[in-house]
Amino acid sequence: MVILLPMTAVAQERLPGGGVAEATGLRAWYAEPTERYAHGILDDAIEAGSLIAERDGKTYRYDLPDDSVFEDLTPRLVDANGDGQLEILTIKSYLTSGSTIALYGIQDDTLVPLAEAAPIGTSNRWLNPAGVADYDGDGNPDIAVIQTPHIGGILILYHWDGTSPKIVERGRKSGYSTHKIGSTMLNIALTVDWNGDGVMDLLLPRQNHTDIVPVYMIGDTFTEGETYRMRREITGRLELMGNFVKIPLRGGLTKTITRPYNPAEKAKKKEKALHSTD
Repeated sequence: MVILLPMTAVAQERLPGGGVAEATGLRAWYAEPTERYAHGILDDAIEAGSLIAERDGKTYRYDLPDDSVFEDLTPRLVDANGDGQLEILTIKSYLTSGSTIALYGIQDDTLVPLAEAAPIGTSNRWLNPAGVADYDGDGNPDIAVIQTPHIGGILILYHWDGTSPKIVERGRKSGYSTHKIGSTMLNIALTVDWNGDGVMDLLLPRQNHTDIVPVYMIGDTFTEGETYRMRREITGRLELMGNFVKIPLRGGLTKTITRPYNPAEKAKKKEKALHSTD
């Protein structure tokens, strides 16, 4: 069900603890708090029954049916198919078949569902998006997800062609985790060109939350780089600072690791090579 609402009507029912995503004139957040799905993976059993979007002074709403919820805190604004337009990426959970990723967008002045992947298949099983980028170098965006980050942690790469109602799996590899049960910190993964080949990679914690590893997608196969071992558990978002990654650790400590190549140095060498041929 889709409703066009005044801003004042939706401000009062925003999901507690939820955030607002904003980019290039589009805003999105969750509303209609509900307890119809008692999973409680994100600190409490209050999930969202509605998605709200705001664009050009208009506010739109999409209400889920009673068989599902948004088991999420803040939607993600992404270009999921490379057409230059933003979609809204959500974590949608079915009461009987668990979580999936679902895309929404504003079409013909209406907030509508665009596509979703197949759900996990079991109730009380959750997933966490890790990033959206061209991870395999084919020129098209991919959606990276960590399925069941507390149970095996399966990295799955998905693709959406922009027209199909289905988001299709491209490949998977287990052993990663981007969330702790009860935590409201969801965005621990980092998308970065780690090895300097011009293709985006993923920097991910392993299941033990003390090791970090870069993961590369070559064709339909995931390959790992060198493992970085932390002295304590990783507790927050990985932050790229120039050629370094700052990693927050338990106890208020931080660890910094260095990318194997320096993009600034690479650019200087390229410029020098161009001038040498003049």
